[in-house]
Amino acid sequence: MEVLRATKCEDLIKIGGGRSVFIYGAKTIAQRACLYLERHGVTVTAFLVSERYENPETVEGHPVWRIEQHAAETFDVVLVAVSGLKVLRAIVKALRAYEISTAVTLSPNMYDAFPMQDILTDRVQIASPELVAEDAEIFADETSEIIIEEGVEVSSDVVILASDHSTIRIGKDTFLDKRAHVFADETSVLNIGVEGIVGEQCYIVSEKNSSMIFGDRVHLGAFTNFCSSQEGSVRFMDDVEVSSRNIMGASERGVLFLGEETTIGENGWFS
Repeated sequence: MEVLRATKCEDLIKIGGGRSVFIYGAKTIAQRACLYLERHGVTVTAFLVSERYENPETVEGHPVWRIEQHAAETFDVVLVAVSGLKVLRAIVKALRAYEISTAVTLSPNMYDAFPMQDILTDRVQIASPELVAEDAEIFADETSEIIIEEGVEVSSDVVILASDHSTIRIGKDTFLDKRAHVFADETSVLNIGVEGIVGEQCYIVSEKNSSMIFGDRVHLGAFTNFCSSQEGSVRFMDDVEVSSRNIMGASERGVLFLGEETTIGENGWFS
């Protein structure tokens, strides 16, 4: 097994170009590496994890493989995307038991250097007034907290994710532009303050015992999809205005709660 160290983001593209790439890890660093590679034309086949730890079945739309269950396979490139030098060395040592052509480790200096987007992780506070750039991804995982204060404008095509007992709080008078994707899972909380505006074609999901709360007098744009599943909940407080052609669904003991004086536009669909 050849072990290479990537010190610049461009190194990942050079190493992975035209090859079958797997990412070892399933947390924030691994997700960011996947997003970076695929936006630069490098295909990621799957995420790899150890079956000793609990991990999701999919990440960023890719399958998560327990490497012990694929011991007979040959891996071309494995990108080891984990934090902590001690953990990194232990994983690289363990990977020598598998048929891997090239293992690539990341320099810690790269964790916040992926240039294609503004990524805000761990304990981050965005003050007002401020602008969250288009195509940004905002991740909170492992009991982290992200606070977006009042009056912040979140541009279009932004992804906001809270997982692993994390919290995202969005203050009042905040504007989320069209096609925002907002996810809360694994006992996390996403709270959107009063009088906020959510643009059209947004996708909002709460699952795995998580809760998503929209404050009073929030306006939700058309063609937006709200889903609650696996004992998650989506709650609209009072006087919320939901535009036309929205989809609202609850499944697997999920809860969808509409407060008093909520207005639902035409051609909405409930399931």
